[in-house]
Amino acid sequence: MESTKATAKGTRGYIWYVGFRKSNGVIPLPWRWLCKENYEHVFAMRYDAKVDCWVLCEWLGRNLHIELLTGEKVEWMFHQASVQGNMIAYEGRYPERLVLNFRMPIYCVTWVKHLLGLKGCFAVTPYQLFCALRKRGGSVMFEQEDK
Repeated sequence: MESTKATAKGTRGYIWYVGFRKSNGVIPLPWRWLCKENYEHVFAMRYDAKVDCWVLCEWLGRNLHIELLTGEKVEWMFHQASVQGNMIAYEGRYPERLVLNFRMPIYCVTWVKHLLGLKGCFAVTPYQLFCALRKRGGSVMFEQEDK
């Protein structure tokens, strides 16, 4: 994670565990053609020591899903990522001063880019976001081999 700290500007933030997986439903066109297998959806979670639980943040179509996870649910999320998904740890970076930025999350990738404070990241698909985070110094935790 050292390269993230050295190259990113702004205040250091939380370490987010960004997970990539297949979609639970039918993927609409044109996303069906653009998304790689195991990279159809992206979510982010982090540990919050103040409340001793994990915070799961996920953009689901038109809804923002935030859930506090403990115990077996957290283990299940990491297990799922290890066997049929992908996960990368990345430290978010935020501006030194408060900046009001009202970017509307259009889909899961734009939501996670906003959550992590990514600037100049042109990723459109979850796989492109995975590659961008890895290039910016993220630590790959789980990565499924292409079939």
